[in-house]
Amino acid sequence: MKYAFGNAFKKVKEYMDKLSKMKVGDPMGSATELGPLSSEDAAVHLADQLKRSVDEGAKVLLGGKRSDREGAFMEPTILTELKPGIAAYHEELFGPVAFFYVVKDEQAAIDLANDSDFGLGGSVFIQDIERGKRVADQIDTGMVFINHPTWTQADLPFGGTKRSGFGRELSELGIQEFVNKKLIRVSKLNDPFKKLNSNKMKKKYEIHGMSCGGCVGNVKRALLQVPEVSDAEVQLNPQGAIITMNKSIAVDVLQTQLKKAGHYTIKEAVSNSSE
Repeated sequence: MKYAFGNAFKKVKEYMDKLSKMKVGDPMGSATELGPLSSEDAAVHLADQLKRSVDEGAKVLLGGKRSDREGAFMEPTILTELKPGIAAYHEELFGPVAFFYVVKDEQAAIDLANDSDFGLGGSVFIQDIERGKRVADQIDTGMVFINHPTWTQADLPFGGTKRSGFGRELSELGIQEFVNKKLIRVSKLNDPFKKLNSNKMKKKYEIHGMSCGGCVGNVKRALLQVPEVSDAEVQLNPQGAIITMNKSIAVDVLQTQLKKAGHYTIKEAVSNSSE
C-alpha cells in the first residue's frame, strides 16, 4: 500500500513501533499477529523484489529480509524514498511491506495513489468524512474504504480497475456476472422491420482508467492524433469514455497512442450502434 502523511515523521515512528512488536508465528495460533506467506516461492519472490528495490534506491526503515525461522516468513518491512523506476514503486508486493511517502498536499497524495498500473482497493484515513468521500471519489481503484483497511465480504462487490481487472465478484453485481441476460422485444404484426444501413454502422471503443479531472483532456488530445479519430464522437463520464467513429481501427493502434497520455486501457465495445 502507499501511505501519504503530512506529519510524516511522527507517523512513521508510531508505525515502526507497532510493526516491530507484532507477534510472528503459526497462523492458527490465537496470539499470532503475522503469519507466513502463502508459499516458499512467494517468500523468495518478495525477498527478490525488496532487494531489487533497495539496489535501485529505496531505503529500508524496518525489516527487509526473510525472518530467521522455519517457514515462508518475511520480516515486517517499511520502505521509503520510492520513486518511479524502483521495482516496489511499480510492482505488486504480496507480503508485510508498507511504503511511506511525504507529499505536499491533498492533490499530490491523490496523484501518487493513482500513479499505478493496478487499482484493486485503497483506503483513506481521515477525520473529516465528507472530505474523505471527495478524496475517495478521485482514487482510481475498484474499492475505496474510508477509515478501514481494504476488505471483502459477501455483500460487498469486489473488483478493481486497470490491470487489476474488470467486472465484480460477490454481492448482487457478482451474481449478475453468472447470469445470461435475455432480450424479448415485442412488435405488432404490421410494424415495419427496421433495416440497418451498413454505411452508417459505427464502431464503439471503451476507455478505462479515467477517474481524475486531468485525464479527460489528456486522453482526448492523444486519441485525436490518430487521423481516423479526428471526426469521432467522444462521450466522457467519471469512469472513462466511449469513442464512437465511422471506421474500425485496430485496438492496439489506439492503445499505443493512449500510452502517451497515461495508464489507460481501451477495448472494443461489446455492441455497435447504428443510425
